[in-house]
Amino acid sequence: MAACRQDLADDLEAEAIKRAREGSDALLMFLLRAHRPERYRDRHVIEVVSPAVVSRLEQQASAILEACYQVLEDRQLAGLVASTIANRLRQIWAA
Repeated sequence: MAACRQDLADDLEAEAIKRAREGSDALLMFLLRAHRPERYRDRHVIEVVSPAVVSRLEQQASAILEACYQVLEDRQLAGLVASTIANRLRQIWAA
C-alpha cells in the first residue's frame, strides 16, 4: 500500500514538473516550495513596535519595580529582580 502511494506521488510529481516546464507558474512555485522550503517557503513576520505597546511595557516594568521595592528591603536586589522580570516580559511581548 505504501509503495503504491509512493508510486502515485512520483507520477503526480513528474506530471507537475512537466506542466511547470510548460508554463504553469503556480505549479512551479509549488514544486520549489516543496523541494527547497528554506528558500521558497512563505515567510510571515509580524513586528509590533507601536508607542502603545512600548508604553504598556514601560508601565508594567515600573509596576514590577515598585512591587519589588515594597517586598524586598534590599533595593539593589529589588532592582535586579524587577529588571529580570521586565526583560522576560519584553521577550514575551516580542515573541
